[in-house]
Amino acid sequence: FGRFVVGFAVSLSAMAECLYISEISDKENRGLLVSLNELGITLGFLLAYIVNYIFMEVEDGWRYMFGLSSVLSVSQLLALSLLPPTPHFLVMRQRDTEAAKVLAKMRGSGAGVRQEVANIRASCLEAEHVSCSSLFSSEDNLRGRLFLALGLVTLQQLTGQPNILYYATDVFQAVGFCGPELASVAAVGLGLVKVLATVVALCLVDRLGRRTLLLA
Repeated sequence: FGRFVVGFAVSLSAMAECLYISEISDKENRGLLVSLNELGITLGFLLAYIVNYIFMEVEDGWRYMFGLSSVLSVSQLLALSLLPPTPHFLVMRQRDTEAAKVLAKMRGSGAGVRQEVANIRASCLEAEHVSCSSLFSSEDNLRGRLFLALGLVTLQQLTGQPNILYYATDVFQAVGFCGPELASVAAVGLGLVKVLATVVALCLVDRLGRRTLLLA
């Protein structure tokens, strides 16, 4: 049950954060902001591996591990409360003036803000005539896009990489790292590799293009 709750929360947050980023970013920096989000996740894994290593020999150390993650979660919740609602959300709620203020804060004031609010309004009106079944239509190749999106998410899980990340210490012990301490050090190494790989992606995503990197 605990794994189900965690899995549901991770899935929900993964969708919500990407949607939020897409609605507050320009197309020029969207890839960078999504990659920064991924960098935060990989840094979280690395921090978790380091904390596990520090407390692995401490009596009831797992309590400290969970306790520290709770502190970070509460801190993140408080920080999230400072984020403004997205212009798309405000326009959908007929709050165009507030949407313009948010856009002006993010982009700078000017005629471009009014035009962007108008564009958002037009897209919202267009979306009102679209249903969930439209995802399976051939119009604008939506069926193909849906297949690719679901395929990517599903195949990423089927590689087994989440299991490696969640049970890294156990896996390293199983393949020959003697003792939990050495296996935990190896897990920290895994976290470092993830962070470095994300930094590389961060530097390349907007330069080479998301499609090019995805194909590669």
